[in-house]
Amino acid sequence: MTNENSSTGIEKTLSCRDWIVMVTLPCMLLISSYDSLGLLSLLPLIQEYFGTNDAQTASINTSGAIGHAITFTAMWLFGDYLPKKAAFVVSVVLWILFSLSTILVTSEQFWLFVLLRALASVSLEVFRILVNILQAEHFKGKYLTGAITAAFVAQAVATLLSSTVNSIFVSNNSGWRLGVSIAPILASPLLILSAIFLRSRPRTSLPNPSAIARHAIGVLQIPSYLLLAVSNFVSMFYAIPLNFWMPTILFNAVEAHPEVFLGLSFPMISSLNTLIVFVGAILGLTTLPFLMQALESGSALCSCFSPTILATAIFNAISSSFETVAYLIQMTMISWSLPIFTTASFVDGIGGCGIQLFNLQITLTTTPSNKRASALSLLRLMVALGGMPSTQIIGAISDYFRGDSTDPIDRLNGIRTALLYTWFMPVVSTILCFFIIRFYKRDVEKAKEIDQRNEEETAPLISEK
Repeated sequence: MTNENSSTGIEKTLSCRDWIVMVTLPCMLLISSYDSLGLLSLLPLIQEYFGTNDAQTASINTSGAIGHAITFTAMWLFGDYLPKKAAFVVSVVLWILFSLSTILVTSEQFWLFVLLRALASVSLEVFRILVNILQAEHFKGKYLTGAITAAFVAQAVATLLSSTVNSIFVSNNSGWRLGVSIAPILASPLLILSAIFLRSRPRTSLPNPSAIARHAIGVLQIPSYLLLAVSNFVSMFYAIPLNFWMPTILFNAVEAHPEVFLGLSFPMISSLNTLIVFVGAILGLTTLPFLMQALESGSALCSCFSPTILATAIFNAISSSFETVAYLIQMTMISWSLPIFTTASFVDGIGGCGIQLFNLQITLTTTPSNKRASALSLLRLMVALGGMPSTQIIGAISDYFRGDSTDPIDRLNGIRTALLYTWFMPVVSTILCFFIIRFYKRDVEKAKEIDQRNEEETAPLISEK
């Protein structure tokens, strides 16, 4: 039984099985996020092992983005018709197999490594999409809120762990194989628990191709969702390359300007920066939803304001503004002031957490329930398309500026200059977030009307059972 009676809407106490699912899904997100983020921290070791330049190394991200685009397109079109449990289990199995296969690659097989990482990344993204859908199928009300919050906390913890653990591997030159094998090994027992305790739902029959196309395109007719998707697409031209190259930037900044970093080692600086981002994310996770709900109801700290349904869209725009300012300060101040750089990282943690929370909430509240799998997949697709060429372009520009130099100062300046050329991308993304406020109320009300109409149409069928 689920934790909510579908006919009465009354929440029930979770069973032991429900609690296992509640814990297992966020833990799977934690481990998979550790894997994808941890790879970025291992880039110096990977570059040394394969002897690749920045543009070649960036192909790891580019190939993954291409795979993501194909996967998200398929999920956008067919995600609402998949058997969710079976798709989740199969995608986790494939991710584990492809990830562990990379440790068998020799130094002359860089492109095989890229291919295996791309396949692993594709499998990973499939089950990451399915996690939120499975949570919505298993939990309702406050339990669903708790499940989604746990998922975000898990990803924040993964950010802290991946940078801290893998920076130690880099500093000690321990080899990248150990770093990439940890996550798939830890995921194996969670896979078994998922196969046992996740509930299977009846699969929706696949309609004709024209109906599939109409269903998929329908989400683009929602103005708030369309603006959100375009905003994510634009911001990824800057955000994905920044996240991809940040460990390398920090490594070279510490080597080139040790006086700025108070003589601390790269692992200590990397761990400190990650911890600060983590603290910012936790602060954002605990305070932003509270403030948003206070503004929405006109209570507590926002009692001086009238209640407004626009609170989610407003806080999404504020979070985007925080992240944009933080991005620009990080790149300009990394070689000048450690306190200012870390303060920007703290603000980035708050803003980034807010964007993830409110993006998901905007998607779920402005789209009818029968289109949410397509909506979430399309949003991930826009992120993948935005990031597909950007990392490669940044790597190529960096190579142009530094030439054949391996000096840390030249490497730092090359990547930083390339990133600063895209300063206007997060600004445009933030402007689009403010436009969402204009359409949000109407789109939420329309989605509720559609859900209510669909529920009324199916009510006689339910009562006859």
